[in-house]
Amino acid sequence: MQWDGNSTPGFIHAAGLGGIDFTQDGGTALRVVVESFDFALGNPLPVKFTVYDAADATGERASSRIIALNSSLSHATIEIPFADFTQIGLFGPADFHNVGAVSMLVGGNTSDWDMVLDDLDTNGNCDMVPDENGRVVD
Repeated sequence: MQWDGNSTPGFIHAAGLGGIDFTQDGGTALRVVVESFDFALGNPLPVKFTVYDAADATGERASSRIIALNSSLSHATIEIPFADFTQIGLFGPADFHNVGAVSMLVGGNTSDWDMVLDDLDTNGNCDMVPDENGRVVD
């Protein structure tokens, strides 16, 4: 799954979000809200999150973090500190002040998993207020 402002499947548009500041409002971690995960056959599910820096459209300023879902979950919030991400790009790590894209790759070798995600955001304290056109502004 990818959030990159582009609908082309199989291609990550590393600068597509235009430079969102994930640290705004005190954000220090990526927050994933899992509605449910069934932990099929007792096998952990690796999930890789990659953050791309908008300053490099080639995608070579990027950082990633792999987490393992290793128990059944229901209405669970998982926080992944930005400091836990490691550089994977040739030109440096992603700058969380200037995010151009985010991808989530669900791995593993068991096809029996069932997972429902509810939200992906940061842990920043943002009071989301819709404007007159229904867009969320800070």
